[in-house]
This record gives sequence, structure tokens and C-alpha cells, in this order.
Amino acid sequence: MSDELNRYVKGSVHFPCPPTDATFHPSENLLATGLFTGEVSIRKCYPHQRKGSQFVSSVKQELVFDTRPQKKSCRGLSFHPGGTQLFSISRDKSWVCMDVTRSGDIVHTYEKAHEASPTHIRALNHNLFMTGDDEGLVRLWDLRSQKAVKDYTHHFDYISDTNFVESKNTLLVTAGDGHLSILDIRKKQPLAICEDQEDELLSVVPMKHNKKAVVGFQTGVLGLFSWNNWGDVTDRFPGHPDSVDSLCKIDEDTLCTGGGDGIIRIVSILPNRLVGVIGVHGKYPIEKLNRSADGQLLVSVSHDHNVKLWCPQNLLGDDSSDSDLSETDRPELDEPLVSTIPTSEPIVPTFTKAQPKETVESLNLTPEEKELVRKKLLKVIGAKKKPPPQIMAALIKRIGMEVQEERLKKEAKKKQQPQVSQQDDKVLSPSTSTVDTVKETDQNSVQPASNATKPTHSRSETDSWSEDSDSDSQSQSKKKKKKKRQRQKNAIRQGTRQLMKKKSTFYDGL
Repeated sequence: MSDELNRYVKGSVHFPCPPTDATFHPSENLLATGLFTGEVSIRKCYPHQRKGSQFVSSVKQELVFDTRPQKKSCRGLSFHPGGTQLFSISRDKSWVCMDVTRSGDIVHTYEKAHEASPTHIRALNHNLFMTGDDEGLVRLWDLRSQKAVKDYTHHFDYISDTNFVESKNTLLVTAGDGHLSILDIRKKQPLAICEDQEDELLSVVPMKHNKKAVVGFQTGVLGLFSWNNWGDVTDRFPGHPDSVDSLCKIDEDTLCTGGGDGIIRIVSILPNRLVGVIGVHGKYPIEKLNRSADGQLLVSVSHDHNVKLWCPQNLLGDDSSDSDLSETDRPELDEPLVSTIPTSEPIVPTFTKAQPKETVESLNLTPEEKELVRKKLLKVIGAKKKPPPQIMAALIKRIGMEVQEERLKKEAKKKQQPQVSQQDDKVLSPSTSTVDTVKETDQNSVQPASNATKPTHSRSETDSWSEDSDSDSQSQSKKKKKKKRQRQKNAIRQGTRQLMKKKSTFYDGL
């Protein structure tokens, strides 16, 4: 099944350590990959098309250069809109600007750019780029002065994703605190902040010619926000079994989703429906999805050591999804998807009703109890029309259970009543100590016996004994309280004496 799904994968690059981010050049098929060790790899991708087909059949890669601009792990990459420079952020709280045309020579660098480790970076235009960190700070930087020009502190958890709409100078920001914020890069305060969604927001992308914004949730829901109506989602599209960690726009109506289950899906927005599955990257969540400038390739990054290249156009195009496969590469199905029926007559399903077997005679009761069940059943039904067999069986079962419960209650009451034989009455002899404290309310009550035999008492005797025990416990508690008060008083007196002694010694010293 995985081979069938992965027929859209056209290339894979293996690295010695897990990659953290991958992005395409804005105008060429250059792929930049950041690694966990802090290295940045630039590769040239050559998509290959077969004769007579407009779709990519394979992708070849060629290494351009490798560099390590930062000591700690790379956390994000972004190309300058001009394509000559590449920005990188690291766990050591710094950002670096490299020259792609000079094999990655460092042009600008800024150490301690954030107090917390940065999590996201995006180039906005030719002069500005933004960074976000683990504590929710969004910071705008001017490349000309190499200084921070604006800070937005309205988020209090990590910045997960951003997307910039250049025509409106608007930056969409999602964070782990459950809020989507809309920033105008010309203003110091955010334009709008949505209500708390009570879930982590992981990804965002504008759709429908910037009239909608689609947000990926931790619970696997796609939330749709309407432009200029940012208070809450206007539509929800559930269906992903795990979190939606990354989103990539294909056109104004279609996007790719990278799920926590490692599957890449193509989803249509308004109408909301699943178009298909591109493939399975692996068993780990897909952290990043990016599309090439010509739209032919899609790159995916997960927690393994591979960066995979896909061709979503093979699934969306007019060609059949298996058109670029040879006859030997086509997946064979063990069973047909739809079973064919040779006869033209419609098949009518037949249902057999379960006949109720519950009757009065089938109850596990005595003849007297069965007669009682019949009487109660007549009272319930009355002179009305006889109910259906299912209802009749349910009534018989319920009334039978009630009669059985009544019998069990009576048996329990009989067991609780004291049963004293005549021989025990002759043997038992009242003790003087108990006679004084217990008031005899019943003539047939039995006096307590000596210590050798356990006495049985009536309810009046036990009640009087319980009252005596309660009074004894109350008196004991009063005594304890008195002793406690006395101890406290003694402690206070002792403390005052010691204090007076210290004072006297102090004055003597003066």
C-alpha cells in the first residue's frame, strides 16, 4: 500500500543527520536544506519529463555547496525575494545572511537576536524580514541597518508559522497559545487577534484571492477565517486523524497538508473535500512543506534523515494518476473495488425479526410469585389493547425483577431480626453493671450475659448504649480540650519567663 501511495515521490535526498527545514529558491530550482548540526546544504534539482507527458517522472539533484554558518542547529531558512541571499536562524539565538552566489559567504550576522531561541524566519520584502521565538515575540528587522525596528509581544507561546500578503502589507502569525494575529508591518500594534481557539495553531496560508485564511490545528481540524472578520473561525473542516503541522498552497482553491501521521494530502477549500493522497513520508510528523517556483515540485521534511521531493501535478492534472507508470509498475489489486452482479434484478435485503421469548412461565419464580406477576401485569395493561410482543416481553421481565427484589428484601429483613432460643434464655443471666445503664423497653428483650457468652440485645438497649457511648466520647473530648488549653497556657507562661530573663540579662549588660 505504501508503494502505491508513494508513486508520486520523484526524488529523495539522504543526510547524515535529521533536517530541520527546506525551502526553494524564488525563481530557480535550488533547494536549501538546514540540518540539525547547523549545516546548510544547497542543491540543484533537475526535473525530468517523459516524451509525450507534461508531468515530472523523476528528479535528479546536484550538490552546489555545503556550509556551516552557525555552531548550533539550524531552526529555519528563508530566501531573500531577490534570490541572491539566504537567511538562517539557529538555536544559539542568532541569525545569519549568506550570499548564495558566493558559495554561502556570510554577508550579515547578528548574535543574541532574541532572548529565547528563535523558531521561525521569513523574508517579507527586499528590506524587511521577521523572526519569531519560543516566547511568542515577533521581531521585524531592517536589512539596511541590520537592527530590529518593531517588536510585537501579544503572543505568549512559541511562533509556529507565518504567511505574508505583500499586496496588503499584512503578516499572518500563528502561535502555540491558540491565537491567530494579523499584523500590518507599517504599524506598531496588531490589527486583530482572534479569540482563544483552545488548541495549538500550527500552520496558516491565505486562500481564495486573500479572502480566506486556512489554519491547521493540533486536533486535526482546518479552521477557515474570513478576511476582516478575525474574531473566530467561520468554517471548520475536520477529517485529519492527527495534527495538521504544515500547509502549502497549490492554487486559490487547493492546498497540501502535512499531517502528524506522516501523510501528505491534497484538500479542496470551499467546497471542503479531500482530493487525494500524494504519499507517505514516514511514520513521523511532517514539519515542513514547500513548493518550487514553477510549481512542479513539492518538498517535505520530517524527523527522519530524508528530504523527499513530490510532484502534486501528477495527481491534479488531466492525465490519469497512473499515466506516468509502466504496465509493470502499476499496482495490482487482489480484489476489485466494485463487485459486479450478473443479474439485473435488484437485491432486496431480508430482515428477520427476533421473536421475544420472555413469558411469565419462563421466569425463575415460585408459583405464588408468578401469580403476583400476572396481577401486576394486568394492572399495568388494564383493559387496553394488548401491546406488541416486544413490549409485552419487556413488561414481564421488568415486573419479574421487581417481584424478585421484593423477595430478597424480605429475606434480608428476616436475617436482621434477632433469633434467641429458649435454652439461651435459661443460660443467660443479667449483670448488675448493664442493668443500671440500660432501660428495659420490651419485656421479651434479653438481658446481657456474662463475659463468657456474647449477649444479644434489643434495639432499645443498643440505642441506650450508643447514647451512653456518645456521652462518654463527648466527655473525653472535653477533657482533651481542657488539657490542650492548659498546655498552651503553660507554654505561654514559660515563654514570658524566658523573655523576662533575656531582658534582665540585656539590661544587666548595659
